Amino acid sequence: TYHHLLMLAFHANRCLPILKLGRCYAHASTTILKLGDDRLRLVSREICLGELQPQHSKAVDAAIRDSHAALAAFRAQYGFGRGLAAPQVGHAVRIVALNVGAQYGAEFSPDRSLRPFSMINPRIVARSDSMFSLWDDCMSLVDKHEDLLMVRLLRHKHISVTFLDVDGNSHVWENLPQPLSELLQHELDHLDGVLAVDRAVDEEDAILPRSQWMRRKEEMLRLVEYEIVPTV
Repeated sequence: TYHHLLMLAFHANRCLPILKLGRCYAHASTTILKLGDDRLRLVSREICLGELQPQHSKAVDAAIRDSHAALAAFRAQYGFGRGLAAPQVGHAVRIVALNVGAQYGAEFSPDRSLRPFSMINPRIVARSDSMFSLWDDCMSLVDKHEDLLMVRLLRHKHISVTFLDVDGNSHVWENLPQPLSELLQHELDHLDGVLAVDRAVDEEDAILPRSQWMRRKEEMLRLVEYEIVPTV
């Protein structure tokens, strides 16, 4: 059954965490790697439980610190941004920083707060057959003019995931709502060196600079079934 498959995947991966941001980090790097940097194509390694308990390893601390700092800085500059994977700030480990806002934070964050948090070793264990089209963007996808790129692609409508929190506790999220499903598919792709441009539909105008896309926004949205809503 669906639930049985979920639990098999869960017990087969004991190194699955979610990370919550519980303190400020000094000396964080907010530099986000850009398209063309080979480090974005690396397959990230898993975090072992011994790197979380009884205390975090230096590698874990640095990845959490830099990913959250970069996400916060991007949101401050652009006014949007829901997630950032550790490889985007030069840490090839399976950690994702999330800020899912008031709508989903109280329900899905590990401590049921609205604070940003992290997922460690997140893994997709189930995908819906149904898919949908959308315009996706990415903090790492910019053109030569430093303009963000918009990419038209397909995602699964619903997914289920397993992961660990910063304390090493295991979690299962089943049949996630569409906004979280598409977000996590994007972020987890980064952990395997896959970028949104790799998933662009094979059609004209599937990749556009954001400035051009904004001028044609109404026209562009008619080409897809779903629009991403920023978190606040």
